[in-house]
Amino acid sequence: MQRVARHDENALTGDLWHTKDVTEVARELGADSVSGLTASAAAARLTQYGPNALPVVATRSPFLILVHQFKSLIVLLLFVASAIAWVLGDVTESLVILAVIVLNAVIGFVTEFKAARALDSLRSQAVLVARVRRDGNEAQLRARDLVPGDVVVLSAGDRVPADARVMDSIEMRVDEASLTGESLAVMKSQAVVADVNAPLGDRTNVLYMGTTVMTGRGTAIVTSTGADTELGHIGTMIGGVEDSATPLEMKLAQLSRSMLYLVLVLCTVIVLAGWLRGNEILRMLEVGVSLAIAAVPEGLLAVTTMTLAVGMQRMARMRALVRNLPAVEALGSTTVICTDKTGTLTQNEMTVRVLLVGEQRVEITGSGYAPEGELRT
Repeated sequence: MQRVARHDENALTGDLWHTKDVTEVARELGADSVSGLTASAAAARLTQYGPNALPVVATRSPFLILVHQFKSLIVLLLFVASAIAWVLGDVTESLVILAVIVLNAVIGFVTEFKAARALDSLRSQAVLVARVRRDGNEAQLRARDLVPGDVVVLSAGDRVPADARVMDSIEMRVDEASLTGESLAVMKSQAVVADVNAPLGDRTNVLYMGTTVMTGRGTAIVTSTGADTELGHIGTMIGGVEDSATPLEMKLAQLSRSMLYLVLVLCTVIVLAGWLRGNEILRMLEVGVSLAIAAVPEGLLAVTTMTLAVGMQRMARMRALVRNLPAVEALGSTTVICTDKTGTLTQNEMTVRVLLVGEQRVEITGSGYAPEGELRT
């Protein structure tokens, strides 16, 4: 209940820290801008607000990853076909179908499990410390132990450990691309920003968790920690997103349903036609079932999984991790990307192509900052 109350309070006043003077911010947070919090006060606030850590999105266990490999209609059809082939005495056909199912599951499980382990290892390496003033002394503490009201000391190369209001700044520039998309470092100062509705990128007196100090140094008062930070809000929204099928998964599901209906109709027609022509019903049922087994494309599942696995490995070599195998195809289905930021999605290079001088048009060759190219009139 305490954390809920804290979040509600931030909803009313937390977004307005940029409009308040440093003295007013320190008074509302019960902080001493010179000596910082006392150890006892910090301990009490840590108990009240909880650790300064982002909410952890639940990950799938190895068992659930394995089970996910069999949650497909086409896999179910292959299981049914394998069982029927076994009952009819075609052991070889049954074992081949089972081998395809197992191969598909192994490939999917190994690739997704390796991606999950890689992401976990990256998270474990993100052990962040912060320089904090406590009881009048400056010390290094774990970032997860920060609480609202703490005074943090920052310099070039430091990552901002929590959302904070700048107290003083000496040529401090912060890279906020991970949060705002702005590729250029932002100059920070303690001056009040009067605009109540100023967007995050225009709040030049506020620091955000996860951003990086590029140059200069300064101090700041922590205003929000953990899930109450701007980065925490994003994590909470991401955690609430429901999984949806990729275009490939939807097409495979549609193909499986179409095949199931078509096979059932054709087998029914063949069985009835043979029986009406005087053939034994059991014999015709056996023929119909055999045709149904032959109609199931055993190789489709294996080819699809192998193709996605190859794409996943290629992306891994380019330092891109994909958690779910079908997501590789979803990226390829993207047709439009809307963005207004240069630098975060590109190499932060802009190239002049055409120069207009009065009535004259000059074309310029070359790209980026490379001193190569020529002027063509």
